[in-house]
Amino acid sequence: MKQKEDIRVEYMTLTSINKWPRNPKDHDLHEIQKSFNRFGFITPVLVDDGTGQLVAGHGRLDALKIMESSGKNPPRGVKVDSEGNWTLPVLRGVKFDNPTEAEAFLIADNRLTEIRGWDQDVLAEMLGEIAEIDGAIEGIGFDYAEIMDLLHPKKIAGNIDGSKIAAEAGSNYLVVIVCEDEEQQSDLIERFMAEGLQCKGVVE
Repeated sequence: MKQKEDIRVEYMTLTSINKWPRNPKDHDLHEIQKSFNRFGFITPVLVDDGTGQLVAGHGRLDALKIMESSGKNPPRGVKVDSEGNWTLPVLRGVKFDNPTEAEAFLIADNRLTEIRGWDQDVLAEMLGEIAEIDGAIEGIGFDYAEIMDLLHPKKIAGNIDGSKIAAEAGSNYLVVIVCEDEEQQSDLIERFMAEGLQCKGVVE
C-alpha cells in the first residue's frame, strides 16, 4: 500500500462517494440509523485514493442516504454544505497497490471483527448493567430478548424434552404480531420493551 501523504479527514457529499462494486457484507441499515441517532457519526469511512472508491463504510453510507432522502435531521458529525447536501467525514491519503489489495482490505475490515466472537461472561455483565437504564440499549445492536438470553441462558441438550422444562419453570404465554416491514417490527419491539415485556424479533 502506498501512502505518499499523511492520512487526513475530509468532508465529502454522500453522492460524491462511489461505492466499491463488490461488497459481500450485509448491513442492518435500520440498526445503524438508530446508532447514529444515539451516538452520532463517529467513525469516518475510507476511500481508496487509487480508484476513488469506497472500501470501508458501505453500510454507514447507505444508512445516511436513507436518512437524508427521508427528510430526517443529520446526526452529529455529519455537516450540511451551502447547497443543503449532507457531507460526512472521509479518510483520505490511503492508496492501495491495486484493486485486489483494496478488496482484500475490504474483506479484512469486516472479517477481523468477527473472529473469536465475544467473551460471553464480560458481554453479559456489561449489557446487564446497560439494560438497567431505561433506553440505554438503543442503538447498540442487541435487543432486550438477546440480553436476557445472555443473562439467563437456557441449556437444553440431548433428548431432554424442552416442553417439560418449560412446564416446570412455568408457562410462557406468547403473542405473535405480523409486521409490515423491519422498521415497524423494530418500533414495536422498542415499545414493548419500554413496558417491561420480553420481546424478540423473528424474520420468516
